[in-house]
Amino acid sequence: MTKYLSKIFKFWPDAEVKVKAQFIRTQNAFVPSSDLAREFLNRIPIGDPVVLSSNLERSARQNALFHSMCALVAENSDKFQNGEEVKDSVKLVLGHSRKTVVVKNGEIHVRFIPKSITDLDGDDFNKFVDKAIDYFVEELGVPRDILIREVEYL
Repeated sequence: MTKYLSKIFKFWPDAEVKVKAQFIRTQNAFVPSSDLAREFLNRIPIGDPVVLSSNLERSARQNALFHSMCALVAENSDKFQNGEEVKDSVKLVLGHSRKTVVVKNGEIHVRFIPKSITDLDGDDFNKFVDKAIDYFVEELGVPRDILIREVEYL
């Protein structure tokens, strides 16, 4: 058992522990693929429920669709100079940003800075793109199906 896991279970035996470990799916089970995963699995009593989450890979098609839409919005809007500005704008509007506080001349200024979308897994990225399309539709005043068709035509 690693020192990290031992300490958690010793002091908080009922703690909700999040461990990132790889498992291999077999016909009816998940088999640990590393020592950490094995150690963690051995600490769970047989019959106890375990919550799993999966990181789905992002679709190259969905990624291309998003970047093409950003370029299309930039080309058809006076508000943005390029696709990067569109990306930053949609990230801020959808809350994919981090808050920073700057003190300047004794005044507190709060800024929101767009975060990278590379940290989104496939599921989260698909949700993000779906909301971004709604934002683009509103920004351009074009129906959703026409916008998607226009980008797929490119």
